[in-house]
Amino acid sequence: VCFCRSVGYDGLADFKLNQDVLGSLEAFPFAPTLRMRHFLRTIGMQGPKRSDLPRFTQKNSKLARVKYPLLPIDRRQQRSRPNIIWLVGESLRADLLSPEIMPSTWEFARKGCRFTEHYSGGNGTRTGMFSMFYGLYGNSWDKFLRSQRGPLLIDWLTEDHYQFLCQTSARFTYPEFDRTIFAALPGAALREVSTGKGWERDIRLIEQAVNFLDTREKDRPFFLFGFFESTHAPYTFPAEQALTPDYLESVNYATVSAKDAKRVYNRDVNAANHLDRQLAHLFKALEKDPGLLDNTIVVITGDHGEEFYEKGFLGHNSTFVQEQIRVPLVIIAPGIAPSVYENMSHHADIVPTLAPLLGVVNPPEDYSVGDNLFSAGYRRSHMVVCGWETAAFITQTHKTVLPLGSKGSYFSRKVTTLQDQPSNDQDDFYRVNASELRQAQHDMFRFMNN
Repeated sequence: VCFCRSVGYDGLADFKLNQDVLGSLEAFPFAPTLRMRHFLRTIGMQGPKRSDLPRFTQKNSKLARVKYPLLPIDRRQQRSRPNIIWLVGESLRADLLSPEIMPSTWEFARKGCRFTEHYSGGNGTRTGMFSMFYGLYGNSWDKFLRSQRGPLLIDWLTEDHYQFLCQTSARFTYPEFDRTIFAALPGAALREVSTGKGWERDIRLIEQAVNFLDTREKDRPFFLFGFFESTHAPYTFPAEQALTPDYLESVNYATVSAKDAKRVYNRDVNAANHLDRQLAHLFKALEKDPGLLDNTIVVITGDHGEEFYEKGFLGHNSTFVQEQIRVPLVIIAPGIAPSVYENMSHHADIVPTLAPLLGVVNPPEDYSVGDNLFSAGYRRSHMVVCGWETAAFITQTHKTVLPLGSKGSYFSRKVTTLQDQPSNDQDDFYRVNASELRQAQHDMFRFMNN
């Protein structure tokens, strides 16, 4: 009876967003948790309104379960206020950005820097998006969610009186971006396009984005965010525009198997090509407005990758193989010459790269585990990519998957090459990379309170 009551209270606390109960659960090892949001709504219960939720402040000791930033960001120079356009393709894996599949985006990318060996911060949406906007490793997601602490980037833009339009072809409540990434923004700044197929929603999202560019206040900078669903399973597109005709007509997860790998992948190719056609309208609107692109930062990337049985799985959130964690990254910014960077980079590096362009002079270590991609000495020796209960520690040549939390008591560690082939260097890997492993562990918890 006690067990059932404790699990039930946890489910209610999650539904009502009770910070005291959710926070106290962290003190109990192996505490069972339960989500029953849909069930509680079906029986008539109402969750809290977003406007009634407590907001994070540094002085709010009830919510301050994170140390972010480590030091105040109070050394901002004469503030540059470039516009920011941030475009994210759901499950947009690295090889989809090519002149054959996404020709308009490929051509537009020639205006900026393209990073060919870029890694998401996670093999799923939550950890991938979290690392992208916070500049931290994704294991901090739960702490920041419970604290309702948004990223510093949004704080800086709000201080500088930016206009915001944040759009998604999915939902802001699942995953809980309205309580993390965009927690500090008013509901009016968040716009969901939630009806129709993924490719149809993306069309409307782009139409609204182009309209925003036409109707915005021209004397204020803006932040425009778009999250696109065409490339999310089941990889949707209008049939008459299929780039590759040999594709699986529908994805039935009860029957699909490795024998369908190529034809399922071709669905994704067609979906990415459709997304590219829509992005072309936005690029055209940017280029036709005189001087707009000269004062605009554009970020194009994916939240995580997608596997099509290359290593035995379909989709994402299952392993840390290259197909599930590598994504494209393009950054176009004022004063930055076009280039191609062919070494490893990570989602946690994006915010430290943009920060100096927004007048921030604090060193990245005050607010991030990443570094400035445009700095002359940038080069990663290692990185961490997080999942739900495991994380991959990745070097220039190898990777290993390690447990998070209690799973370590029965988790079997193994080392592979960077390309996911078995490695015989198990013991040597941990010995040679001992200092990097310690640094990675330190970074994963550096921005959390005990």
